[in-house]
Order: sequence, then structure tokens, then C-alpha cells
Amino acid sequence: MRLATLALLLVLTGCASTGLGSTGTATTEGLDDPLETIVTVHTMDYARPLVLAGGSINPAFRALIPKSAEAAAQLDSLGVLPGGAAYQLYAVTNSPDWMRWDALRFLAPGASTPTVVEADVIGTDVSCSRYGCAHYETVVARLTRAQLEMVRDAASPVTFRLDSGRSTANKDFVPDPAEIAALLAAVDDAQSALAN
Repeated sequence: MRLATLALLLVLTGCASTGLGSTGTATTEGLDDPLETIVTVHTMDYARPLVLAGGSINPAFRALIPKSAEAAAQLDSLGVLPGGAAYQLYAVTNSPDWMRWDALRFLAPGASTPTVVEADVIGTDVSCSRYGCAHYETVVARLTRAQLEMVRDAASPVTFRLDSGRSTANKDFVPDPAEIAALLAAVDDAQSALAN
């Protein structure tokens, strides 16, 4: 009984990961909503550990699909045309200090130099206790469909690395090719539905 109570306490206080709520599929939002001008497809509910321990990362992928030319204009800075999609890595990190992530690096199969993609911290939060502080940073990096397809189709895992020009730290993770396949399939389905 004491062990079960301790396990529940660890989960509730954020000291353990359950994986509960994971679906292993991509989620599509806004497709049938006439008030939404952009369809969002994401893998935030995909099977993965929750960000609870210090030094962890919770990556997900998302795509933004404009429903009209006017909506595409909203995504103009992302280079999205009507009928197209903007793809992003969306990650939440937990670190003992602010990392100020500003780049995503990965080495494509057969490449001799890494691809470097600009990353932006779009949200921060801090939680402190008498044992120290947890610094949460939400990071977005723009990717192309071709880059996602490369990761999905690679014969061996592709490691992504978040870097910061303001700290010496970096954070590595390996995207799940099945997660990317689920995202791309859901994007194709959403674009097909919008075309009809």
C-alpha cells in the first residue's frame, strides 16, 4: 500500500512519467470549424514521456495549413502558399537554468555537414522549490516537408540537437519516424479534405 501511495505521489508531483494520454496518432484541429482559418495538425499527444524530470525534452511536430488565400497571408512569414503547409518542431525543455535555445541541428544521411535551422523560444516558465528551480522553455523550429520525409525514411535514426549560442549546453533527441509518418499522413488527409 505504501509503495502504491508513493508511486501516485511521484506522478502527481511531477517526479515520474506515466505516458498516460498518449495516442500514437496525429491530431487535426480546425478542419470542420468555420471560425478557424488555419488547420493545425500536431503530434503533441503522441506516445512519449511527459516532461517532468530535469534535463528532459518533450518534442512534437505540427503543421499549419491555411484554408484560404487570406489565411495563407497570415502565414506569409513562414512561406506558406494556399494549399501548402508550414511544418515545425515544437518542443518543451526542462533545464536547471535558462538555455535560450536558438538553433536546431541534424545530420542528414550521407551529408558531411549538419543542417542548421533557426529556433525560437516562444514561451518560458519557472518552478522553484527548496531543492532548486526547473526552467521550462517552449521552442519552435521551422522545418520543411522534405526534411521531415528524410527523417521518416532514413535507414538509421537521425539525431536532432537543440543548441544555444548563449550557453554551452545542448539537448539531443531522436524523432520517431512513425510519429512523423503519422503527421504527414494527417496533413495529406486534411489537405485532401480542404481541396474537396
